[in-house]
Order: sequence, then structure tokens, then C-alpha cells
Amino acid sequence: MPIDIDEFEAAPPEALQAATEASPTEHILEFLAFNPKKAYSREEIQTATGITGLDLIQALSNLENQGYVTHKGSYWIIDPDADVSVDDGTPWEAP
Repeated sequence: MPIDIDEFEAAPPEALQAATEASPTEHILEFLAFNPKKAYSREEIQTATGITGLDLIQALSNLENQGYVTHKGSYWIIDPDADVSVDDGTPWEAP
């Protein structure tokens, strides 16, 4: 989002650092980590995260290969042995 010239000139450099967007993989991992006791279909993950198509399939595959998620049939869940935690206690919200 653009800023006006006055804000640009007045702000210190650290205040103008662009927010880093999380990758599709990070969004999916965060969603599943907030819901560790539930398994979701690909369609449900898509609806919750807004990640679609090949990005969704590739992200789930990568997470599975790295040991963060597992699936049975068409349902995916965070792997109970994965070293993933969500510690701020706020409910997950779609990006």
C-alpha cells in the first residue's frame, strides 16, 4: 500500500520496513497448528486459508515431506510429533 510523501519523509527507516508475507506453506502450518485436534480435507484447508490449486497441493506435500503434517485418505492433520507450537493464544484468522 502506498504512503504519502510526508509519512515517507517523517518516518524512521525501521518503521518503513515492508511486512513479510507468509508463504502458503506457513499459512497452512499455522492454520493446522491452531487446530491440532482436528483433521481437515483439502477443500476445508483451501476455504480457511484462501490457498488454492497447485499452491495448496505443493504446500501440503512439502509439509508432509518435512514431517509437519500427515494425512489419511483426503484428510490432513498436523503431525502430533511435529515440533510446532502456537503460543500467542489468539484464534487463527485467514490472511
